[in-house]
Amino acid sequence: MPHSERSASSGRADLPTPNVPSSTSRPMKETKMRKIFDHLQEKSPVMKASKMERAMQLLGLNPTPAQVCDVLHRVGQPVVLDFEAFGQAMKEAQASWSKSAEAQAEELRKCFEDFDPEKKGFLPRSTIAKIMSIDSLALWSLCTGVDA
Repeated sequence: MPHSERSASSGRADLPTPNVPSSTSRPMKETKMRKIFDHLQEKSPVMKASKMERAMQLLGLNPTPAQVCDVLHRVGQPVVLDFEAFGQAMKEAQASWSKSAEAQAEELRKCFEDFDPEKKGFLPRSTIAKIMSIDSLALWSLCTGVDA
C-alpha cells in the first residue's frame, strides 16, 4: 500500500471530510484510517501522539482532550504511534464510545418516557417548548431523579 495517496492537481493528500458517523458501533474502515495516518505522520513511519485528536476528528469522532488522553493511556501512553498502535487506539475509542452512546440513548429514552406518560410516542409542541425552556441541570434532575 502506498505511503500516501497524492492528488495530482494539488499535491496534497486526499482526506475524507470529517463527519459524524450514523452509528458508533460500525467498525472504522482500515483504508480510511490508513489514509489519515499517512497524512499525519509527516514523512515518518510513525505519527506523533499529539496528532491523535485531529486524527480522531477526521475519522468522524469528536473527542475532548480528556478522551484523547484516556485512549492514549489505554494503549500505553505512547509519544508516537505506528499504524498498528494507531489502529488499536481507534478501536479502543470506538468500543468505549459505543458503550457510552448506548447508555446515553437509554437515558434519553427514559427521559422521553417521563414526558410521554401516556406512551403516545410523540411530544406535543407545547411540551417540547417547555422542555427547551428548562435549565439543563434542572432537566437532568427531572429525568434522572437526582438533585442537581
